[in-house]
Amino acid sequence: MNNNGNVTFGSGLEQYTPSVLSGGTQFPIIAPFFADFDTTAEGSGLTTYGQSADGLTFCAQWLDLGYYEQHMDKTNSVQLVLQSAQGRPGRSPGDFDITFNYDRISWESGDASEGVAGLGGWSAAVGFSAGHGLPGSAFQMTGSFVNGAFLDGGPNALVSGSHGTTQPGRYVFEVRNAGFDLTPEPTAEPTATPPPVVVTKSSSSTSVRVSSKRIRAGSKVRVTVKVATDAAGSRTGSVRIKDGRKVVKRIAKLSSSGKARVTLKNVKRGTHRIRAVFSGNATTLGSTSKVVRLRAR
Repeated sequence: MNNNGNVTFGSGLEQYTPSVLSGGTQFPIIAPFFADFDTTAEGSGLTTYGQSADGLTFCAQWLDLGYYEQHMDKTNSVQLVLQSAQGRPGRSPGDFDITFNYDRISWESGDASEGVAGLGGWSAAVGFSAGHGLPGSAFQMTGSFVNGAFLDGGPNALVSGSHGTTQPGRYVFEVRNAGFDLTPEPTAEPTATPPPVVVTKSSSSTSVRVSSKRIRAGSKVRVTVKVATDAAGSRTGSVRIKDGRKVVKRIAKLSSSGKARVTLKNVKRGTHRIRAVFSGNATTLGSTSKVVRLRAR
């Protein structure tokens, strides 16, 4: 179980900006709300999970949680249930059901995903993928990556739609050896929805580190950036180094390994929130690093 609204199989996933779920993925993944949850704010709850005594049902919850960085002005409540279909009529050994439950969706992105007050930027993705990219092995819900689509009252509001049930806010997918049942297509209210947006770019992830997190005011600090992509991705693109909302350095080109190093000079007294923003390119989505706090005294 991962903090950012998904579960993966075979390995954990620290990625916080969502990536495409409609094809091959790094690991098999089930994502009821792939976005940058943050449980570090004062008074925040935690992600929780558990299983039934017979081992046939697993439940993961992201209840009343805010978004990065330590924001609790808006919270989401999301639940994932995986249940074995063992012994049910018409089902085969290994079949199971995926259930997504939604009680409230009031934010869609964190600060490090270019969101502002939890809105805009790289919005959440919903769906699942077996990882290998074969036809019929993945599903990405209409509204993924579309600003405002999944929010309460949005054109694809998760709390209003349903699939496999008449209960609003509940989506049940039957996973069978032959694939999974997506007929009829999940619905949302209101019914007049925009055409689906298909994202076909590869994903990327950006990290940043500083040579020292505590320096004397007026001195300099080295900033190292690294951009990673999946096998089909390209690291061609620029990087902006930001202090809060201000761009303090621009990197026009990365090395072949996706790295670059710059120096920030004459750093002013105070606390600085340093992050790196990769622009992306024609084949690869951009990404934003987590914030690194730098203190100059």
